[in-house]
Amino acid sequence: MLLLTFFSISCFFLLTQQVNAESKFESPCPHLFLHEGACEEPDRWYGVIIILSETDLHGVWLQLTFDKPFMQLGNWFGEVATFDYKEYSIRNKTFYLKAAVPKIVRFYVKYNQFEAAPRLLSFRINAKTVCPEITSNSLMTTENNGSPISEGEENMRNINKLPEGVIIFPDDYRIKQKQPSKDDINAICGTVVANLNEFNTQDTYEGAFPWHAALHYARGNDLVYICGSSLVSKYHVLTAAHCVALQNSQQILNPKHLVVYLGKYYLRQFSRPAVQDRPVSEIILHPQYNPQTYANDIALVKFTAAAAITDYVRPICLWQDSLDFSSVLNKQGNVVGWGFDKTGKATEQLVQTKMSVVSQETCTSFSNFYYQFISSSTYCSKFKDGTSTCNGDSGSGMVFPTANSNRQNARWQLRGLVSISIALQTQFKCDISHYAVFTDIAKYLDWIRKSMK
Repeated sequence: MLLLTFFSISCFFLLTQQVNAESKFESPCPHLFLHEGACEEPDRWYGVIIILSETDLHGVWLQLTFDKPFMQLGNWFGEVATFDYKEYSIRNKTFYLKAAVPKIVRFYVKYNQFEAAPRLLSFRINAKTVCPEITSNSLMTTENNGSPISEGEENMRNINKLPEGVIIFPDDYRIKQKQPSKDDINAICGTVVANLNEFNTQDTYEGAFPWHAALHYARGNDLVYICGSSLVSKYHVLTAAHCVALQNSQQILNPKHLVVYLGKYYLRQFSRPAVQDRPVSEIILHPQYNPQTYANDIALVKFTAAAAITDYVRPICLWQDSLDFSSVLNKQGNVVGWGFDKTGKATEQLVQTKMSVVSQETCTSFSNFYYQFISSSTYCSKFKDGTSTCNGDSGSGMVFPTANSNRQNARWQLRGLVSISIALQTQFKCDISHYAVFTDIAKYLDWIRKSMK
């Protein structure tokens, strides 16, 4: 037998503020589901439930039914699937729900803001309907005045006595300390939490590159991946200017149609617990960007709401070592992205490529193609011999360990952004014998810091 109850948490998961339970939406099960209402985004609403079970569950499957179709259901718990955009399933096959231990499941509904918002009608847990409401006499205790309360409500009352500043995260029910403040970003940038999966021997895994982000753009009814980017503050990613400008133009894309996905590892999966999506409020193009020569190919993208710093989402440090080009010449940097293999197939998982920085003379002697794109604010790099995959994603960053760290326990810093790559020419087939041109961000540090203010 399953019992659910609601838990009031704010749009930012803080226990210090109560969500107003009064809503224009009437919950189909007021004691099981809380409609939080809208946060800053006009095209979505949030909801919260807590799952309780009298018995252990190995794997959880939620099925939510709404009164009308809508664009997207996002959550921080499991994989989402739908056939008609009215009934959505959220599955977490590996989650172990221990008996009598509550699990927060928070989700959001993204819809057309010019139409009526969809309403939740019912939901099931592991094929059992629990909303509209069910009752359970086995999980009841009694208040001092003799009126019954559920065990879930009793747990919530105990939780609400937590000290101010403690945060409950929706991906699990563990209580964690407050996230690093804005002043702590310099201490956490460029750091990576060790791979928690001891059976995973790959050099890329979820959380291995917590600063890498994906830019998606709405074209009609489709949300299309366009470029990579790097998180450099709680509110900004850094990318190539040509990624966020109209082709052969200095005119920027419509920020309202751009979405940044942080913590993303699988290109076509949007609802994994690690992933955060952020609408865009502003695109800051470098004022001297030249769309013909790709000079000053750099831009900042600002979010409408701050990124949550987690094990899977962390900023990269801006370049800290010597600004001279000689400091990276003939050294290997790491580049990640959803590139292309030699057959032209786009990768589903992030690909890491090691690339060696070469002199401009080496680059231009290889092909006249590079003359028009090379300047004092760019550098060339070559794919490592023997590699079978390459990253052709514009806007992706090249990172190096800081001078006082090593690759085994590195603190990483950003030096370049993919600007021009032969890997994207001729039917998207990867040619690892060619070079890529990078925007050298060491030449733009003052502009970046000023623009972020």
